[in-house]
Amino acid sequence: MSRRYVFVFAHYSASARLDQSTRGLLEHLRNIGRTILVSTNLSLDEARSIHPDIQVIVRENIGYDFYSYKVGLASIEDPGIYDHTVLLNSSFVCFDPERLMSRFTACLDGSVDALGLTLSRELTPHLQSYLIAFSRKAVMSPPLRQWWADMTPISDREAVIARYELGLSRCLLDHQFSISSAFRPSFTARYRALCQATLQDSHRATFLPLQLLKNLRRANKVNPTHFLWRALLEEFGVLKRELFEKNPFCLDLSDPSSAPRSCLPGQPQRARSAPS
Repeated sequence: MSRRYVFVFAHYSASARLDQSTRGLLEHLRNIGRTILVSTNLSLDEARSIHPDIQVIVRENIGYDFYSYKVGLASIEDPGIYDHTVLLNSSFVCFDPERLMSRFTACLDGSVDALGLTLSRELTPHLQSYLIAFSRKAVMSPPLRQWWADMTPISDREAVIARYELGLSRCLLDHQFSISSAFRPSFTARYRALCQATLQDSHRATFLPLQLLKNLRRANKVNPTHFLWRALLEEFGVLKRELFEKNPFCLDLSDPSSAPRSCLPGQPQRARSAPS
């Protein structure tokens, strides 16, 4: 028997439109499950252009993506009929929706209660909220339902991350739910990430290759969507928009074999000196 999915997609764009990446991903999602698009600023004409199989909700622009998730989840009449409830947002570009979703859903084998595409250990272990799937057991559990019910809109991005992105994984773990990630980078990818992270360190001149190997655990504590972007792109065909729009860690994104630059909505920044 095929699995039943419901997707809640949180969207925001300054242009009030859906870009090619988002449209392509939504079209793929509607073919594999019920799809709900929650946008804070979609224009009426743009909303009318979306396939009628996709439920569209336009709401007030408050609370960031997590409040869109809450609104979308509240619109599901009977969440218990779905094997998995999947939350996604428009903070990433997807170059290959079929590759992303086939590889991601292949990991939904019943062994984990909440699966993110990536898991970060910055500050505390947590699933990164741009793509997370929940089992029926987790979705229907009183603790998680209460967590969503208690959510109020917050207008400060850092506060949203602290309370809701980190808080979601904390709630899951506190109530004995298992969490994991579909993306599990290789030793080589983690070593490369550690080298890049070390180059951001003000004491980088003191690090030697052997010391890097001894401190490989540090690679688990960097943001995988930034420092492991090549491996993430190669395996799942996605890039975070922040990476090529802001490049906050001054990473070298110029490798044409790793990033299809012509597909990006703006040229990736080349490596530059870290700010003093």
